[in-house]
Amino acid sequence: MAKPISADFIKELQSGIVKRLRAYVEEHDTLNMELRGNRVQVFYRGEIILKVHEIGYSLIPLNEKYRSDDLMIPSPVDIQEYMPLAMNAIDVYIEQDQNHLEKQNRLQEIVRANNYSENSLDTDYFVIDMRHQEQKLSFDLIALRWSAKSTDKPVISLIKVLENCKTKKSQDKLLSYINKTNDFVSKEENTERVTALKEKMLGVFQQKRELGLVRNLGPDCGIGKLNELADEIEVAFVLTNQNSTCETLSHFVNTLSEEEYIHIKPKFIRLESDNYGLYTRNQVSME
Repeated sequence: MAKPISADFIKELQSGIVKRLRAYVEEHDTLNMELRGNRVQVFYRGEIILKVHEIGYSLIPLNEKYRSDDLMIPSPVDIQEYMPLAMNAIDVYIEQDQNHLEKQNRLQEIVRANNYSENSLDTDYFVIDMRHQEQKLSFDLIALRWSAKSTDKPVISLIKVLENCKTKKSQDKLLSYINKTNDFVSKEENTERVTALKEKMLGVFQQKRELGLVRNLGPDCGIGKLNELADEIEVAFVLTNQNSTCETLSHFVNTLSEEEYIHIKPKFIRLESDNYGLYTRNQVSME
């Protein structure tokens, strides 16, 4: 899960031994660098193609199940040679073998549209982390939701991407997730965990800005440091299979009792056709 990295690690990514990697990620919007405390991970099409550990700044290459025999073992000095080969290995895997990466790839497309694309400043969200684990809870994405009012503080959004909600099994899983997430956000016993999560996400966002990984909001953009988040936390679902999912989900949501929504009523956001940007205007009413 996302955690801020050390000042020394930031220095190495900016001007030290692994600066070539940060520069390469900054130049390619199909890549996404996630900060994990004692390591960073670089994602391409939803899969990790490179890890860097702070101890010794060792580089861990792409999982061997995706690699061809001729894929090199990377070093900090040959990042520009390694990265295209690793990216091509993922492309080949997806095209030839078909895959378990479809959802992960979709997650990264959402990250790209909201963080790095030319229209990213027009969307209402910035994704701080993907594939986030918080003890027994798993969030596909954790994002900041910006307000139209510049004076309002950004809201942390815990996001799950819904492929479908047609079967009884998938609906039971959805209800379980809603209940567990509500408990996590709302129970007094979890207050410290929620506060810690918000602090971690704020720290990661600040460091991504410092590293130049937030498009148009880099360290020299003239926009001040974000120091505080809103007290509220948003629980949101992104609908990808729009028509059938919305119809089935609307029926399912309307069968739930108010008690099951007593803490935080989830929001449902429809993706536009061929656009992975997240907009509050695309929230789907489930009333």
